[in-house]
Amino acid sequence: MERPPFLYGEGWPYGSTADGSRFTPALQGTPGIGTFNGRLRDALRGPQTRDRAAARGLAHGIADDDARAACTMADAVRVALAGNVGGVIFTTCDGRHCSGTDVSIFGRHCGYCSQPHEAINYVDAHDNETLFDYSIWRMPHGTPMGVRVCMNTLALAAVTLGQSPCFWHAGTELLRSKSLDADSFNSGDWFNAINWSGQTSRFGVGLPPANRNGERWDAMRPLLRDPNNRPDSQHIAQARQAALDLLRLRSSTPLFTLGSAELIEEMISFPGAGPTAPPGFITMRIYDWARRRIDRRLAGLLIVFNFSGETVAERLYGLAGTQLRLSPIQATSDDVVNQSRWDEHTGTVIVPGYTVAVFEQPWP
Repeated sequence: MERPPFLYGEGWPYGSTADGSRFTPALQGTPGIGTFNGRLRDALRGPQTRDRAAARGLAHGIADDDARAACTMADAVRVALAGNVGGVIFTTCDGRHCSGTDVSIFGRHCGYCSQPHEAINYVDAHDNETLFDYSIWRMPHGTPMGVRVCMNTLALAAVTLGQSPCFWHAGTELLRSKSLDADSFNSGDWFNAINWSGQTSRFGVGLPPANRNGERWDAMRPLLRDPNNRPDSQHIAQARQAALDLLRLRSSTPLFTLGSAELIEEMISFPGAGPTAPPGFITMRIYDWARRRIDRRLAGLLIVFNFSGETVAERLYGLAGTQLRLSPIQATSDDVVNQSRWDEHTGTVIVPGYTVAVFEQPWP
């Protein structure tokens, strides 16, 4: 059955009655209204700061340097993956056994929705820098372009493989750049153009307009001049293919779009979560316990995100004996993700660094 359309918007507290406006806006948490989920955005790319290089998120390598911050951000990602609904229970990085409502990041509660469609998961949009440009600011100088491509995919995976509607900024799958422009609203085609051919990047076409960027021009110049910061056609093609695989994964099974808080709370869990979880390592299980046959082919999924640079082998207690296989979409993919393995005898999942892997569980 087709789902009815719904309203969505930014949900920020602009134009409220407090400042003399004539209406009461629909803010984040308004029942039935979708709003952009800044909590997931900040967990992935770091909070918005005047000094763009001062803060990082999971998609920019913080799991390799700051275990405590990475674990807090991972909890926010878990809530977003579960549709941002408040009733999903899991063990947080500080050892609490609590619901998504009790998880917060940068002072904001994460599980603020009564239903999954009340949050739009995203990592970049028309405002601020593109996801790729944030990677230039926030990943260490000299980071190989191949690593930036993997992290671009991971960020989009956290958006795409969750239960809420997902939003991609135009061209983000092509490593779109606006040459570090922080607000391209009035920057013209020179900075806003997208090369849909995927043959060249718009990174480094000049210093963006001074209005929102002038105070960072001195920091921008060496970044924009460095040819190693500009992706070539091979990198763009790699990013595009990986991004398209994410869309194929999402559309391959209705388990990624359960559609209600009740089903999400019944079917989703986060094995391995808690204080002992490796930094930046997130495992989400979706399982049809009630045998509703939501997917006639699959009983469940295990989705694994490894935001660290090292291969992680993690034993997931209670899952030994479970039959899982890497999704056929990824099994024939690149030579990194198809190295992901599941050891049925011990219940151990092995995933390379900077990789997302989706394992399918067929009906017995």
